[in-house]
Amino acid sequence: MKKVAATVGRYLLILFFLYYYIGITAFVHTHQIAEYTIVTHSHPFFPGAHHSHSEAEYETVGFLNMLIAEAPLMMAVFFALSFIGIILQTYHCPAPRKEFHHPSYRAPPFALS
Repeated sequence: MKKVAATVGRYLLILFFLYYYIGITAFVHTHQIAEYTIVTHSHPFFPGAHHSHSEAEYETVGFLNMLIAEAPLMMAVFFALSFIGIILQTYHCPAPRKEFHHPSYRAPPFALS
């Protein structure tokens, strides 16, 4: 049962990637919302068919664009800080100490035998 689920999941991931890749390359289009506001996004639609979006859909598109633009940077910073934390916890390197020897002007002990 696990083997079947893994195989089906593998093919579903491939199909999802292909759907996403084709969607962002073949269905890019723009909408003019106001006089100076143009929104460019992509989703599957029939070419030549006119369609529109609600205000909530435009906000969703903007949120997803922001998430896609900022997520890699945030993930890179998160992993870098995590990696540094793991290294610092694993390898405890105390600060090097320099020992100072003060010279003593007394001669070393001498015993007559």
